[in-house]
Amino acid sequence: MSKIKILIPVYNDWQSVSKLVDEINNLSIDPEFQLSIIIVNDGSNHDRPVEEKSLENLNSVKILNMKINQGHTRCIATGLKYIYEKEDFDYVIPMDGDGEDRPEEIKEFLKQIENSNGMPIVGERIKRSEDLLFKSCYQIHKLITLTFTGKSIKYGNFTCLPKTTVEKMINEKATWNSFSGSLKKLKKIYF
Repeated sequence: MSKIKILIPVYNDWQSVSKLVDEINNLSIDPEFQLSIIIVNDGSNHDRPVEEKSLENLNSVKILNMKINQGHTRCIATGLKYIYEKEDFDYVIPMDGDGEDRPEEIKEFLKQIENSNGMPIVGERIKRSEDLLFKSCYQIHKLITLTFTGKSIKYGNFTCLPKTTVEKMINEKATWNSFSGSLKKLKKIYF
């Protein structure tokens, strides 16, 4: 049985994360995979709702609380470090909690594990729903990355990382500032 940790950073958007957890719980997943969720609360200043949920398809849901807001990338890096040091796992799937990463694509990642030969699997977001300013800034970010690294990065955080990659990522300083840039440094990626 493969143990999969789904890592979700959140800042104040507890409603979206709650919906995402429900959607992940409702996926029809092959019993060969055991799913758990780790939410990294990025110093939210809104109280999260206290709700009892029946999550029969998830092994566990844990919340790690950051003392102050650190930003999305640092929450992912913190979550990866926590998972590597404290959890029993085979793969980690970081994903956004705002609904941009579709939970049904988790099933596609799980299908690709067998063919990936232990390489990280990346998902390419086809359509973004952000406003024009965000999209423009994101394109500028990609251009700057290409200019300084000579490498085009067409993926974000929504990936499936084997344990060996998680170990490399937490030991790579760049992970704390640029998740996808750090992953690109590893070179071998399965699309």
